[in-house]
Amino acid sequence: MKKISIDKYRLRFPDDLEQDFREDYFRKSLNQLRFGIILGTTIYALFGILDAWITPEVKAQTWFIRYAVVVPACLAVLAFSFSPHFRKYMQITMFVLVLMAGGGIVALIVVVQSPVNYFHFAGLLLFLMYSYTLSKLRFVFMCVAAWTIIGAYEISALAITHTPVQVFLTDNIFYIAANLFGMYSSYNREIYMRRDFFYNRTIQELEEKKHHLEKKQLHEAVQKATKSFREGEEKFRTLAETAAIAIFIHQGENFLYVNPAGEIIGGYTVDEYMSMNFLRLVHPDYREMMKKRSQERLSGGQPPAQYEFKIVKKSGEERWVLLTTGIMQYQGKPAVMGTLFDITDRKRAEEEKVKLYEERIEEEKRHLMEKEKILMDLHDGIGGITTNISILSELGQKATDLEGIKKTLATISRLSREGVSEIRSFMQGLDSKELSWNALAAELRTQGSSILDPHGIRVAVETSVADVDEQPGSLLWVNLFRIYKEVLTNVIKHSRAGSVAVTLNVTGKGLFLIVQDDGIGWEEKGNRGRGLWNMKRRTEAVGGRVAISAEKGTRVSLEIPLPLKYPMRGME
Repeated sequence: MKKISIDKYRLRFPDDLEQDFREDYFRKSLNQLRFGIILGTTIYALFGILDAWITPEVKAQTWFIRYAVVVPACLAVLAFSFSPHFRKYMQITMFVLVLMAGGGIVALIVVVQSPVNYFHFAGLLLFLMYSYTLSKLRFVFMCVAAWTIIGAYEISALAITHTPVQVFLTDNIFYIAANLFGMYSSYNREIYMRRDFFYNRTIQELEEKKHHLEKKQLHEAVQKATKSFREGEEKFRTLAETAAIAIFIHQGENFLYVNPAGEIIGGYTVDEYMSMNFLRLVHPDYREMMKKRSQERLSGGQPPAQYEFKIVKKSGEERWVLLTTGIMQYQGKPAVMGTLFDITDRKRAEEEKVKLYEERIEEEKRHLMEKEKILMDLHDGIGGITTNISILSELGQKATDLEGIKKTLATISRLSREGVSEIRSFMQGLDSKELSWNALAAELRTQGSSILDPHGIRVAVETSVADVDEQPGSLLWVNLFRIYKEVLTNVIKHSRAGSVAVTLNVTGKGLFLIVQDDGIGWEEKGNRGRGLWNMKRRTEAVGGRVAISAEKGTRVSLEIPLPLKYPMRGME
C-alpha cells in the first residue's frame, strides 16, 4: 500500500490529491454544516430575549447586532449552501461567517456596560466550542478565525471597556485553554479524515485497477470476437459461453443473449432469460435506476459505464454485482452489452470489517470498566485495612498497659496479613498473563488453607477443569475470591465446623463452585444478611448467581455461565 503523503504542518496532500480530498470533505460535511448553521442561528437569535431582559437600556443596539447583522448573514450562508458555487467557496464563506458571529459577541461585550457584559464571557466560550465542532472549517481556517476573535476581545477589553485586570486574565485563561483544546481536537479530526480518505482512495484505486484489468482483458476478448463475428457468430459464442463472467445483451427490456455464466449468477436458465424482462433480475431498490440508465444509454447519453447494484436470484437470494456496459449494434439496432461480476464476498468482507471494529470498541470498553471496578475494590479493601492499621497504631502509641499493646499489635499483624493477601489477589487479577482456570484452582487451595488452617478447620479442595477457550478475566478473578473469602470467613465466625469441602468444576457451559461445611447450619440474620447481599452483588457483576442452603451444615453454591457475560448494572 502506498505511503500516506500528508504535510502534517500545513495539513495538505499533494495538489492533485488535495483537490479530491476537498471534494470528498465538502460532500461529507454539507448536511452537517447546514444543521450547524440552523442550530447556531436559532441559539444566537434566542439569546436576544436575554438581552431585552438583562440589558433593556441597550436593547436596540444588541438587537441590531443580532437581528440586523449576524442572523441575516447566517441565513444568507444557509441559502448559499444550496448553490452549486458554494462547493468552491465553502471554507472562505464559513470563515467570514465565524468571524462575523464571533465579532458580534465581542461587539455585544463592548455595547453592554460593565459588569453585565461579563455574562457574555460564557457566550463567547460557547461560540468557540460550537465553531470547532459544527462550522466544518478545516484546521487552518478555524485556528485563524478563533485567534482573531480572541484578539478582538483582548483589544476591546483593554482599550474600550477597560475590563478589570483580574477579570481580563481569568477570561483569557478560559478562552486560550478552550481554543487550545479546540485546536487539538480539530487537528486530530482532520488528520483522521485525511488518513481515512487516503486509505479509501487507495482501496478504490486497487479495486479500479483490478476491475480495469479484468475489463480490459474481457474487452479485448469481446473486441476480437466482435471483429470475427462478421465471419461467423460461432466464434463469439465460443468465447462468451466459456467465460467465467456473466455476459448479456439486451434491447429495451428484453434479453437477446445470456451466456452460461449468467445461469450461475442469476439462477435462471438461458431459456428463462429469453422470456423475461431484464429488470426482473434487478433488486427492487435499483430497478428505476437501471431502467433510466438503460434508456439513456440507448438514446445516446453517457451514463456511468461501470457501477454496483443488487440482483435477486431465482431462489430469492440477494447478491451484489459489478456491472460494466457498452453499446453495440445488434441486427441494425442499438443494444446494450454488459458483463456482471459477483462482488458479494467483497461487500460482506467490508461489512465484517466494520462489525469487527465495533466489537473491538465494545471489548475495550468492557476491559476499561473491569479495571475501574477493580480499582474501586482495591480502594475499598486495602484502603479500609490501611486506615484500621493507622488508627490501631495511634491507639497502641497511647496505650500504657503491655497486654493492650500486645492485643493491638496482634490485630495490626492480622490486618497486615489480610492486606498482603488482598494485594496478592489483586495483582494476580490484574496480571492477565497469570490468569487461567488452573491458576484459579491452585489459588483456591492456597487461600483455603491459609484462612482455615490457623483455626483448626480442615479443608479439602477438588477441582475439575475442562478444556475451554475462554480464560478468567480480571473482574471474575477478583469477585470470585472476594466471595470465596467471605464464605470462609463466615465458616470461621458462625459455623463451628470441623471441616470444609470445596468443589470447583469448569466446563464449556460455566463455572460451578460449591463450599460445604459440617457445622451447625446457616441462618440469615445480622451481619450475615449483609454478607449474603455482598456475595449476590458480586456474583451478578459477572453474570452469575449464588445460593445458600442448610444441608448437613451450610452449602454455598456459585454458578457463573460461560462465555462470561457482564450485565451493565454489575459494573456500576
